[in-house]
Amino acid sequence: MASGSFEMIPTVTNAYISAFASTFGVILLDKDGNPLVNANDAIMHWPGGGEVKDFEVFSQYVYEQCKANSGNMPSRYDEGTTEGHLPRHLLCVGTACE
Repeated sequence: MASGSFEMIPTVTNAYISAFASTFGVILLDKDGNPLVNANDAIMHWPGGGEVKDFEVFSQYVYEQCKANSGNMPSRYDEGTTEGHLPRHLLCVGTACE
């Protein structure tokens, strides 16, 4: 979903990072793309009422990715493949970059 020259990117994070991002102008949106008045409104809860933690969401994501790939992580996460190789330095200055 795009709005002007910006694209909404679904993200999972913790309350600390979302609060930090919002102080730098990141507009927090709900799942439908509407701005959140209060970042606490985005906190997910388990059926029993406890808050879902970021590491629990990440663990579930890894599990689902492996399950969909015969029990293995997809090649896009393997730095030994063309698809998974990422540059080590996004910005580099000085002699260490040569």
